[in-house]
Amino acid sequence: MYIIIVNATAVANGNPKLVSFTISGKQIGLNEYIRMNRTNKYVGASFKKSKELEIIGEINKQVGFIKISEATEIHYTWFEQNMKRDLDNVAFFKKFINDAIVKSGLIINDNQKYIKGFRDYFEIDKDNPRVEVEIRIIKNESISM
Repeated sequence: MYIIIVNATAVANGNPKLVSFTISGKQIGLNEYIRMNRTNKYVGASFKKSKELEIIGEINKQVGFIKISEATEIHYTWFEQNMKRDLDNVAFFKKFINDAIVKSGLIINDNQKYIKGFRDYFEIDKDNPRVEVEIRIIKNESISM
């Protein structure tokens, strides 16, 4: 097991360890991303790469260096400005977040060995749209490679 936690919350008394960070602003939805890809085949890939780099920067700034080698469950709380967008359209952005989590080195892979599940919660905050991400360690043993 290899876990170094800096600037993260470790919950005691048998509760899962927790690493959290926030991504500020309204994020792109699936419908916008589809339209972007229909415009030009390179626009979507370029946009995804730039968003991943932004997310990696936020992870490094807010969390520090952490390497999690245990199974996790990721909780997303999506704060939208209003109730106009469909929830599945909003939650699509988790693909970008998960890929950035892996590229940052926070977790080894985003396959089913390392991410056992997701939970999405939705709130309204018209003045501060954002995504709050919590990575919960749900297993106390390392995953066999």
